Amino acid sequence: MIPLKTQYSLLINSIIFGAYLGITYDFLRFYRNNNYWFKVFTDIVFWVTQSIVASYFFYNISYGIIPIYLFIMFFVGFVSYYYFLHDFLTNKLLTITTNTTKFYRKTEKQRRFALGIDNYEKMIKFFKKIKLNKRKKSK
Repeated sequence: MIPLKTQYSLLINSIIFGAYLGITYDFLRFYRNNNYWFKVFTDIVFWVTQSIVASYFFYNISYGIIPIYLFIMFFVGFVSYYYFLHDFLTNKLLTITTNTTKFYRKTEKQRRFALGIDNYEKMIKFFKKIKLNKRKKSK
């Protein structure tokens, strides 16, 4: 028999873990590729790793006994996250991604200059011109 204090802890932790599953799955869905087989592969890897993490975590908390209400509370936590926070988090991820890509595109010239890429290309063009001019003069 699991002590009552541990059962309350399991109940709260399983609701939180269900919300965690919802958040991490939203991150995965938001940033993954549209290829069908890539989705299948990432879903399988995600759920296998998360089930291993959940089993290990709750197995250690509950002294080796995993009651059925844990899975129900996983579901409750997942649904409550999805109902209350899914749209908010998805919109925030979209704005962060959009702003990051805008910033990245705006600073492309500065990054290329700082890395010397633009200068390198200009130097190659300059030396090619010099080389072509020498060939023309020698003929």
